[in-house]
Amino acid sequence: MELFGLIITHNLMTLICAIIALIYVTINLPKLKVKKVREKLLFNIVFIICISSFFWLPMFINSINTRYQVYEPDMMATAESVGESGLNFSQLVITKNDGSYVFEFGPHILIMICFTIASFRRIIPEMKKEYIFFLVIGILSTFMSTKYFPWKYIGGKFAIIQFAWRMMEISCFCFSIVCAINLGIIIKNFKFMDGVVLGTIAVLYVVALKGFIPVTEETLTNPKDIDYEFTTGRNTDCMTGLGKNEYLPYKAYNNYFYVATREKEILPIQGSANIEDFKKNGNEMTAKIEILEDKTILELPYIYYSGYTVSLDGSEINSFEDSNGFLAIGLNELSSSDLKVEYTGTTAMKISKVFSIFSLFIYIGYVLLLHFPKFAKKEKSVEK
Repeated sequence: MELFGLIITHNLMTLICAIIALIYVTINLPKLKVKKVREKLLFNIVFIICISSFFWLPMFINSINTRYQVYEPDMMATAESVGESGLNFSQLVITKNDGSYVFEFGPHILIMICFTIASFRRIIPEMKKEYIFFLVIGILSTFMSTKYFPWKYIGGKFAIIQFAWRMMEISCFCFSIVCAINLGIIIKNFKFMDGVVLGTIAVLYVVALKGFIPVTEETLTNPKDIDYEFTTGRNTDCMTGLGKNEYLPYKAYNNYFYVATREKEILPIQGSANIEDFKKNGNEMTAKIEILEDKTILELPYIYYSGYTVSLDGSEINSFEDSNGFLAIGLNELSSSDLKVEYTGTTAMKISKVFSIFSLFIYIGYVLLLHFPKFAKKEKSVEK
């Protein structure tokens, strides 16, 4: 379930977690001899793939149909840039007010990790393998988040991580499990007052920490002052293609000046045409067009992405990506027509959404039958 949530929030962390999960399964291969374990593992893999199909299937098809800049080598990062983003060891325990991010573990994790030496001998055998696994992965992830890990020497393939400090997410997750086990061993008989004391400490810690979190108000921008629709080509602005324009089509990315200076109108890039009553409102556009020359190509004021539906007099026509990275149509007959453009999504998007919803209902039914077998038996007895 966690991997499904990651898939629709951050693809990179999904990949890292999937690799760690694969390592965990490999270490515990003997457990796959149990039929129920194999069935649950297979079911969860199929579930994750099916229910997240609304996200990954259109993305996969679009990456095949259109060349996007994000898939170009060294676009997101290089081995050198990843190495430069590594942390100092001091940043893992102290947050300075001269930065914009907080990387420190915090005393709650550090203190509980210190109990590892005392707790390790008292861990029950059934839990010891998992304890060691998460402890080792946590330490390794922490080391990988620092500038002392040899990122620049292990090849550009690993540059997909972009920032070394992202490994801190894995560290915190793994250490939280280790800390929970340590706490459970230390406090065997957890009572109400123990919860009150720990809760009070947690509240005091959060209040104390609040004043140490750096906030740079000068960099904050009112969302109402940002033009989300137009692309300027400057890396410091909010753009259609996000951060560094990486999600722009390859042709548009390499045509910055044209994208930044192009007027929001229909442009004949081959042949000629008259354009009247042009209206554009976000993902919808209408106009009356008169084709004056055979084999006329009109470039529409939309950067090319799959899912736009273009129609003339109510009949859908084919569209394509032109040399500038924009949505375009080709017309071979001299005529006057009503042009309409709207974003409806691709067929793959629509089918995958239905499939994901259907898969979700199947999963809910499976969980109910798995955790509430008595309910299922009662239903069967009523039918009889």
